[in-house]
Amino acid sequence: MSNKEDIEGIAGGLKNAIERGANLENARLTFINAGYSTEEIDEAINLLPEELRKSVKILPASSFQAPLRSDLKPEKPLPEIPKLAKKKKSTFKTMLLLIAVIVFILMITLLGVMFLSR
Repeated sequence: MSNKEDIEGIAGGLKNAIERGANLENARLTFINAGYSTEEIDEAINLLPEELRKSVKILPASSFQAPLRSDLKPEKPLPEIPKLAKKKKSTFKTMLLLIAVIVFILMITLLGVMFLSR
């Protein structure tokens, strides 16, 4: 037998889902897919107010499992995703550094010329 707190928690989750617009059947399916037993979920549904559970159509858990299909095979293999080339360092940054070095050398040269010409 399941814990009463667990059942009440499931009931709260079902109620929350319904209040957010899901129908009870979809909310029930979500709990089944999350691993809760159908017995726990059905007990939780019985705790819900009548107006919330009046539209439920309880389906067996086996109806929620997709049938296995061995006949589905790809017609051709999927193409490989091309590897992206590694991005080179920004040439803009390199150019900016080169210009800064040239300006610095020119400034030193001009200061030297001005100092020597006094």
